[in-house]
Amino acid sequence: MLSVRDAALAAGLLAVAVALPSIRNGFVSDDRWVIVERPLLVHPPSLGAVLREPYWPAGFGGVTWRPAVLASYALDYRLLGSSSWFHLVNVLWAGMAAALLTVLACQLADVRTGLVAGLLFAVHPVHVEAVANVVGRAEPMAAAGYAAALLCALQVGRHRGYLFGVALAAAFAIASKEHAVTLPAAILLVLLARRVRPGAAVLPALAATVPIAAYFVLRGVYTTGRFASGGLALGLEHLNLFQRVWAMIPISLQWWRLLLFPAHLSADYSPGELVVSTGFTLAHGLGLIIWIAAAWAAWRWRGRVPGLALALAWLVVTVSPVANVLIPTEVLVAERTMYLPSWGICFALGALG
Repeated sequence: MLSVRDAALAAGLLAVAVALPSIRNGFVSDDRWVIVERPLLVHPPSLGAVLREPYWPAGFGGVTWRPAVLASYALDYRLLGSSSWFHLVNVLWAGMAAALLTVLACQLADVRTGLVAGLLFAVHPVHVEAVANVVGRAEPMAAAGYAAALLCALQVGRHRGYLFGVALAAAFAIASKEHAVTLPAAILLVLLARRVRPGAAVLPALAATVPIAAYFVLRGVYTTGRFASGGLALGLEHLNLFQRVWAMIPISLQWWRLLLFPAHLSADYSPGELVVSTGFTLAHGLGLIIWIAAAWAAWRWRGRVPGLALALAWLVVTVSPVANVLIPTEVLVAERTMYLPSWGICFALGALG
């Protein structure tokens, strides 16, 4: 009989096997600025110096802080330092994230659903950018921490000691990438889906909130002192909140395409590739129909297929930091940012299967 461990191992190994050819890649694109031309990582004076360093060099603004990822790069230089080694570590993180998210799917549904969701996640094409580029490592690292925090949160009812695990995993996730700011909301979502009393669900969410809040305080100290994640993407600069929501509805069609029909991948989704419009276009209508239909299906089948509602809510929560509505991200669409949201789609397909 298939166990949770078997399902996690299968998904993790498949993710590794799929990503393994990337070890032949060299350093490309942003790898140069973040990793190759960073003497601090090659010869760090101390671990503290690495942990205090902004993720992007000062010439790029220095407002992003991902100490866990930079520390992993410094460790890579210490161990071997070749581009193949850096890529291999990315592959291993992808395997770890797939395994942990498979366990999460098993906990939220059953082993069969978890296995299907895990295998789909392991081979999802939208993960290519996050795994094949070394700077994409922030995505699987944050996803692994995210999943670990949720798994610990599910166990808090058995023993309060798991609250420490929630806090530790949340600290790792937010130190890997900023979108882990949604983790408290995800904890509430997952626990309420498991029919945990709202009062009991608050404590694990607070355990995740504390290190996340501490991260933003320290980020203000170690970077430029600003809490901005960057400017608005081209085409959205002069739009207000409601105009950005409206403009992103047709852009969100790219999310659905990448998550459900990722036949074409690209590293460029600039305004040269995507048109930002605040009028009413066919794409606006189609986007509205898809979101309304997804919400209706989740509500209509909430009793028969409860995983569908959870999956849609997961997608909304995890995609919110990159939706250019409340938080500016400087890009309209980036495939790497679909890494964590893609689990929701995989879980939905597993639940429907």
